[in-house]
Amino acid sequence: PIASFSHRLVDFDPLGAFRTAILEPRLHEYEVQADDGRWFVCRVVPYTVTRAVYAGVVATYVDVTSMKRTRESLRLNIARLAHAEETTKTGGWEYDTATEKTFWTPGTYALHRFSPEAFDANGDARLIEESLACYAPDDRERVQEAFEKCVSDGTPFDLTVRFTPHGAEETTVRATGRPEYEDGKIRRVSGIFMEV
Repeated sequence: PIASFSHRLVDFDPLGAFRTAILEPRLHEYEVQADDGRWFVCRVVPYTVTRAVYAGVVATYVDVTSMKRTRESLRLNIARLAHAEETTKTGGWEYDTATEKTFWTPGTYALHRFSPEAFDANGDARLIEESLACYAPDDRERVQEAFEKCVSDGTPFDLTVRFTPHGAEETTVRATGRPEYEDGKIRRVSGIFMEV
């Protein structure tokens, strides 16, 4: 019976949720906490005996405590990464050899003075071209050759070069890259980008 566990739920009225499902016949979903600290997703849906006659509800409770903790841990790690990147003027990047898309961390966007909103959040092939345009002409060729060599044969690189962020003064940056293999093939190239 519902009474055997409903008293353990914090600030949640299951009977009220059941009534709502009957009055508004559709799936209703609630995130609820138990008094022992566990979290559940409660899904309530009405069931019918005939097309318009609702006979009751079906309620399921799924323990999502682990998922909620993982999500919170991820949120904290992202905040820590953002703080570390901002403090050290560092960013990270990754190039997917299969899709030819590039992904940047917020720190890399900040160092380039590019708005992340101007690029596809799922990876954008334009990032390489836009980034290369920021390097001093004679360094640009070195960076491009090192990147292409890393992609083609897995040669890592670590370069210190002159760089002019969008709308800013020239500075010096360190750019690194290393291959990541899957099934013996270069699947990704990733690295760091930092002001020195």
